[in-house]
Amino acid sequence: MHLTVTFNPAVDQTLQFDEPMAPDRVMRAQSARFDAAGKGVNVAQFMTALGEDTVATGVLGGFTGQFIRDR
Repeated sequence: MHLTVTFNPAVDQTLQFDEPMAPDRVMRAQSARFDAAGKGVNVAQFMTALGEDTVATGVLGGFTGQFIRDR
């Protein structure tokens, strides 16, 4: 069993565009993805993907905390 502690969890947002970004142009994202993140969360996700038993813990609150808890 592995335990990770994340004192500063985060929600990462990834945007995808159809064409390369260029200065002085309005760019519209084709899609957006949100992922639970933070060093300890990332390590726990990686170890879980490798088949290890892992528990991620830390300080959660507000929208970020609820989003990470749901994931």
